[in-house]
Amino acid sequence: LQPAKFFIWILPTSDGSEVAMFALLGEVLAIREESEATRGLKVKPAARENETAYVYENFDKFQLHAALNNLVSMPVELCGSRLKAVEPVDDALEHQIRTNPGKFFVPLSSKDNDGNSIKAVYAAGVGWRERPGRKAVLGRLLQVGKVLVPHYTKVEDLAGHLLHRTGKIRTLTFDVGTDLRDCWGQLRDPGNRLVCDAQNIRDLMEDVIRNSAELDSAGKSGASIVTNMRRFVVKNFKDAENPYIVRQVMPTFARKLTEHARADGGCFRTAVAPLCAVLDLPKADDSLERTHWHILRKVELEEESTSLVFQDNDRINFLDLKGPKFSGWRDGKSWLGSAEDRHRKDAGFTELFPSGLPLAPCGAKEAARALELDSEMLRDTDMTDYSLFMVPYTATSEPRCGCDPAVPQWPLVLDAEPAGKQYRFAVGIIDYLERSVHGLNKVLHFSMSTMRTPTVYRNWWMLMWPMYFHIPPFSSTPQGQITPPAGSGLVEQLTVGQRVVAVEKIKWRRHSEKITTRGNEVRKCYQLRLFETSSRDSSSGSAEKVYAGSEGTILQLTKCNGEGPGIVVMWDDTDQDEVFEVGAEQIMGLPRRLVEAPPAPPAPALS
Repeated sequence: LQPAKFFIWILPTSDGSEVAMFALLGEVLAIREESEATRGLKVKPAARENETAYVYENFDKFQLHAALNNLVSMPVELCGSRLKAVEPVDDALEHQIRTNPGKFFVPLSSKDNDGNSIKAVYAAGVGWRERPGRKAVLGRLLQVGKVLVPHYTKVEDLAGHLLHRTGKIRTLTFDVGTDLRDCWGQLRDPGNRLVCDAQNIRDLMEDVIRNSAELDSAGKSGASIVTNMRRFVVKNFKDAENPYIVRQVMPTFARKLTEHARADGGCFRTAVAPLCAVLDLPKADDSLERTHWHILRKVELEEESTSLVFQDNDRINFLDLKGPKFSGWRDGKSWLGSAEDRHRKDAGFTELFPSGLPLAPCGAKEAARALELDSEMLRDTDMTDYSLFMVPYTATSEPRCGCDPAVPQWPLVLDAEPAGKQYRFAVGIIDYLERSVHGLNKVLHFSMSTMRTPTVYRNWWMLMWPMYFHIPPFSSTPQGQITPPAGSGLVEQLTVGQRVVAVEKIKWRRHSEKITTRGNEVRKCYQLRLFETSSRDSSSGSAEKVYAGSEGTILQLTKCNGEGPGIVVMWDDTDQDEVFEVGAEQIMGLPRRLVEAPPAPPAPALS
């Protein structure tokens, strides 16, 4: 397509969230390319004649293998620390470097954590390529021997140091990326291994050398992706991205993942796909340009995956979701793309599951809470345009109930039974290091791009609960105990006055009656809730609503009229003369308290 110079008229939406305005069709062509990691489990044929050659010039499996070997040989550093490589220097190499440092080092442009351009000295040049033996792992020069030199910006700085240096060099230390292995704490994968443990990375090293890499290009953005390695996707940053943002953001992620609230998700502490390292490597074509590679865990289980089938017999093995607001024209890339593209996006989900996915009770509320906390973390770090990535499996066993909350697991697992079929989905969040907001969304809050402001994007993303995913109803007792899902020996205990959080968006019609609460205060009570029956179109007619993550206080453990068990909450962000009846599946206690389930009542005696 070539940029067009005419206008299209965009009508207001039914929910009033957009205003009528003119928009350049050229904006459609500026929509960001489909995210690379979306295709991390499925490789498409090359679309451009020179695509394969373009991708392979970015990928050197021997260089990557050497960098991964360096990663596992180095001790695990604090989350977001520099990943270092130490190169031994013998007498012959030291003589060559002292004689002609320009043969081994060059000044290159780089960026700091804030994206500001800086100059630094990098190890590169014909001198390294002429050395026999193993492939050296080279990067930004940090130390000459034990002398710190990260402030050097030109080769002359290094030459001056060598001129006055009398002792032997012995080693050179380089910055070759970012170590993120420590960011994920004790998070374990389906094989019960730490997600970034040494054995996982050694298996990746073996595949890098043994397998013929299958690569895909994300088009004009310049990103490439290696897809056929065990347990990992290896992809590079696009030209416009700042790879050093991980040093700024990932320590925050690590801190958030250890907060007490994360235990609310049971063994599901996060859905964010673990990024184990970012490797800063020279391009495979021996140019002075460099490429930053993600070492990212795949969203998968150690089971045989299955496919979801459309009427045209298109079989898909993943879904890349951003929320029901993006099931139509708001995701211009998908809306204007092929049927194959749409089937793997929100439009495809709403076609496959027009009424949403009914979830098995075990783990459903915990997964919703984990995703809600993830969305808050991403919003608070100014991230946008991330995706919920789902891989389908045939459920061949009972839902996975009763996992040990002390052993956090990744990825999330959702069991569902749509239309009598049984599926198990591996669920993770990908593409979460994006801060760019489309220009029109900054000013006019309108575009056909998914790149919205972080707060708007987070609220729209969490609409998947309950439009896409339906937690089955849970019941409560007058004593505040939530009926446990089958197979669990623990129940959640709620009390009057306890703080609670909404795990999904909740909507109500007009208030039904006035009640007198503790303290003899009269409040309007909203009893009639609106439920979502369509994965594409939100229910209308609500008088009040709260979003996932909203907090409130339990006022009573009966229904509004006092007849029978129920839960009535006063929310912080609604009028304080209003209270709301909620379902036990829609909220979670703060903090969450689990107790042993009461024994079942004895069966009546036979007469």
